[in-house]
Amino acid sequence: MAFHESSIHCQIAFVLLIGTTLLLVVSYGAPYWTTRSRSIDYDKFGNVVILRTGGNAGLWSGCTEGECYERYNIWTPNYVKVCGAFMTTSFVLLVLSTVLLFLYMWHRDFDRDKRLVAVSLVNTSLSAFLILLTCVVWPAGQNFQSGEYLNWPYILAVICGIFTVIIAIKILQELRRELFAPHIKLAMDNIAMEKDNISVASFSMVV
Repeated sequence: MAFHESSIHCQIAFVLLIGTTLLLVVSYGAPYWTTRSRSIDYDKFGNVVILRTGGNAGLWSGCTEGECYERYNIWTPNYVKVCGAFMTTSFVLLVLSTVLLFLYMWHRDFDRDKRLVAVSLVNTSLSAFLILLTCVVWPAGQNFQSGEYLNWPYILAVICGIFTVIIAIKILQELRRELFAPHIKLAMDNIAMEKDNISVASFSMVV
């Protein structure tokens, strides 16, 4: 079986898997999940007074006033570690699902192997749950009163979570199609056979 021979559900799931995984990589490594703008004022002598330092931070690195650092080399809040673990697990599960669907669609030894589809469904469902959970945990750890706000990598993570839910639905549809297709075919064959029997009987009666 090749890509063009597979079902529309499988095709959509595979294309979305590749695109979502690439988007997740960008979000995963970008140090801009949270951004804080710099705030300054001037005293009565005209000197600059920094009210709030500017900076940005992601899962693995951040910057404050142009000085960047790796978050794993310093003290890191627990919620950042949890989000990093969730996103790492999600990335691995999406890659595994992509490989499994590739084998299902192109490798002759795994053609129509429903086990690959079932494992892919579990992987993508768990990945979607972890990504969306990360999108809930991360904002809970921010101090928005201090000028922090969520930036584009976080939005990408939300989009990846939504896409992964769609992927899981498409894989479920593919699995249901594969599970029930033999029974549907058998039922259609039985109906066709009954029609043939009726036709033969009618012809015999006429003769």
